Amino acid sequence: MRGSVGMLLPMLKNRWLGMWALSLSTVVLGCNSDEVGASGGGMDATGTAGETGTAGEGTDTDAEDGSESSASGDGDGDPSTSGDGDGDPSTTGAGDGDGDGDGDPSTTGDGDGDGDGDGDGDGDPSTTGDGDGDGDGDPSTTGDGDGDGDGDAGCKDNTDCDPMDYCASGGVGMCMVVGTCEPRPEICPQIFMPVCGCDDMTYSNDCVAASEGVNVAYDGLCVAGDGDGDGDGDGPTTLGTSFPVWSARDFQPLSCNYDLTYGLNDAFLGTVTVVVLWRATCSYCLAQASKFEELRIELQLAGHDVYFAGLNQAGYDAPDQQVLLSDRCSFPLFQGTTEMDLWAIQGGLKDSLYIYDAEGILADYIPPTGEISTNMNTDEGYANVKDAILAVLGQGG
Repeated sequence: MRGSVGMLLPMLKNRWLGMWALSLSTVVLGCNSDEVGASGGGMDATGTAGETGTAGEGTDTDAEDGSESSASGDGDGDPSTSGDGDGDPSTTGAGDGDGDGDGDPSTTGDGDGDGDGDGDGDGDPSTTGDGDGDGDGDPSTTGDGDGDGDGDAGCKDNTDCDPMDYCASGGVGMCMVVGTCEPRPEICPQIFMPVCGCDDMTYSNDCVAASEGVNVAYDGLCVAGDGDGDGDGDGPTTLGTSFPVWSARDFQPLSCNYDLTYGLNDAFLGTVTVVVLWRATCSYCLAQASKFEELRIELQLAGHDVYFAGLNQAGYDAPDQQVLLSDRCSFPLFQGTTEMDLWAIQGGLKDSLYIYDAEGILADYIPPTGEISTNMNTDEGYANVKDAILAVLGQGG
């Protein structure tokens, strides 16, 4: 009897240890069962595909039985841990049993459905998870966010940035490099320190270039291209060039924007615009201003919408000088300064005449010493200027 009891105690002890191990495994493997229930499928707490029963169903913990393997834990009936029928190709998984339905053997249960176990749902195998939200699957933990999948942390051009940003290269002369998206300046100093942009356009300073989303190729006026972007050495007086970039104070009291600082791009797009370079103390310029005002009224009465603007030479900015010019007309008059030399930016001389189309493109340029007279005090000169404006308007001469 003592021998029988002696043999029975080890058997009971082993049976009790086996039940304790099963209870412990149920707690560990069942930690994600609520998650699986919420998702409506996958595996239950025992690793059995498609079942929603209580923990322990589909398995036999009695190893003496031999019909099902308690080691695999997947309920498929084979004792092998490789090819165990649970849909997990890993030979280490033995039925991942984490309850998240993603098929990865991780017991942490990332639940992202991509099977890589990193929990970020982007499908790349990095355990750190790129986490950048761009869906490009690159393993970079910085996340470039440009969606091109190259994993770099920068930009190639402005299309990689938000509309209010630009791809800043980080220095002068760095035109063909990967940059970073930086905010475009909204306010720039009113100083004339010209720079040549990487688009072969001249800007009044580097801040203005950045505000237009352009990096600086070199300091100073553009030499090859001189501001029109075609690289042929022409300048702002060449037909087809855009409005030069500048900002200056409007000193015309009758102007809607009196005493404001702005430029052609800010207020003149959408309408044919005539720009003339004048000096407030020049009697010929004053006479021209009066005749341009007369022509403006004539065109307006004929139903033509045309803007006019006069640019006063730097150094002639005293109020008693400016009033000489502002009394002769009603359209905007801009004051040039040493820092913002409007004549230099326009690339012209006194009495130079520019006619821009509604898109801000130079359609006609008449120099003061050319073959075409622009002396508005003569019938010929008045007619020449009027016909040139009508031609840009599409009305013919």
